[in-house]
Amino acid sequence: MPITSAGPLALGINWAHDSSVAICSPTGILFSVAEERVNLLKHYYGFPIESVRTAFKHLGITGKDISVVGVSTRKPLFPFHDNHVVVELDGSVSGPGLTAYPDWTPNAPRGKAPKIPGGKSGEKLKGTNWEGFEDRHWSAYHQQLAELGLFDLAIRYFYCAHHRAHASTAFRFAGQDDRMCVMTLDGKGDGCSGTIYT
Repeated sequence: MPITSAGPLALGINWAHDSSVAICSPTGILFSVAEERVNLLKHYYGFPIESVRTAFKHLGITGKDISVVGVSTRKPLFPFHDNHVVVELDGSVSGPGLTAYPDWTPNAPRGKAPKIPGGKSGEKLKGTNWEGFEDRHWSAYHQQLAELGLFDLAIRYFYCAHHRAHASTAFRFAGQDDRMCVMTLDGKGDGCSGTIYT
């Protein structure tokens, strides 16, 4: 069912436990799926590549239709893609995308993709928590993501601090315009277990 929604499309990625993706437009969520529903591994921990493929296929889109990719971590997963910014816990924003692409808009003309790092990602993961799970690490999917068109420099990547992402969702869906207090409690998102925002 090809989409007909006007406006930019955003791909949201949760890559850790219970990994999942969602594709949104200015009108709302168009499609979302948890990786466990596609690969049948309960509470899948890793990069949700099959969910990305499923979402694209279901909506009849490619990377050329995506303007924004949002990832629920402050750590840039793809630092070689210069058009990215990082939103910290306190809301401050930094990253090469602010200066390299200062006039970025959701309808930016398509540019060329950056050079993707070569080599086997598994070698870099020896001695880390990912050892033995190299095939789930985001670096294992550089080529597939490039083939999907997701490294085009017209796409802006937003890496949002994990707890700020949780708090933002709660705030935006609370249905109130007034000031409010939002508390997040989590195991360790971006090295933090909880926050309180006003």
